[in-house]
Amino acid sequence: MKYVLKFFAVITFLSFIPGIIVKGNPAFVGIDKNAFYAAMAGNDLNKINTVLADMTMNATVADLAFEGALMMKKAGLLSKPKEKLHTFKAGRQKLEAAILNDPDNIEYRFLRLMIQENAPKIVKYKNDIENDNRLIRNSFKKLSPVIQQAIKDYSKKSKVLIITGAFQINAPFKVVVGEDTHHGVPLLAGVATSQRQFEIHPS
Repeated sequence: MKYVLKFFAVITFLSFIPGIIVKGNPAFVGIDKNAFYAAMAGNDLNKINTVLADMTMNATVADLAFEGALMMKKAGLLSKPKEKLHTFKAGRQKLEAAILNDPDNIEYRFLRLMIQENAPKIVKYKNDIENDNRLIRNSFKKLSPVIQQAIKDYSKKSKVLIITGAFQINAPFKVVVGEDTHHGVPLLAGVATSQRQFEIHPS
């Protein structure tokens, strides 16, 4: 019963990861990134198994993060509670091992953010969202076009990750909503934080 309750939410949580379209040359040894991100965005268990099988055949140490993320995605589509738990934990271990081995790899952090943002609270895997989000935004301009595109596509529906080509500033900023008492002109309110989009809202 414990497993059933714990993974009832996991059945669909990764189904809601927004679609990601990778444009350009995948350029990654051992992994077809177009296939990988398509599998992550969909709910086709056969497709996920195919991508995982390809990873196993062409495995490198660098593949651990992608394999782990896809295994956690797969966990949400399995029917047996114990198998869900085992697959999710195994995937988590692989992703965390990859990040521990290469903590400066921003794409690994992006994979973890996708998983953690969509994971139900019951699996207790949400502790790194804020830090990963900050690292992704601060390093975005240094990433390859392929990774930038994947992040942009995900950010369109993400509630925590905002990446845009709009004006960005490097320091917190806030304007208080109110009215110019001398001229009777409504003021605008704007809020921006480091590397986030500067948005203007009418008062």
